[in-house]
Amino acid sequence: MYLGSTQQSFILNHNHHWFTMRRFGDPESIGHWFNLNSSFEKPQRVGATYLGMVLDQAEAEGILFIVYSTISLTPSLQGTQYLRCGP
Repeated sequence: MYLGSTQQSFILNHNHHWFTMRRFGDPESIGHWFNLNSSFEKPQRVGATYLGMVLDQAEAEGILFIVYSTISLTPSLQGTQYLRCGP
């Protein structure tokens, strides 16, 4: 499972359209994951179950690219201050 890892984002391709699943928040926790697909009106927050299912399916189809971070980012560089979770 990818969620316990240090990945900050995943890049996926579906029908020649690229999109990103991106984590925001504390790098020591699971954080908050968002689907940053430009086909949507705005970013969509996704839960752990949905994210796991999307990543498992994408890996099985060979359309998953994992972004590994080799540097540690401070919370301000991770976009944490921009996270506003609505009702």
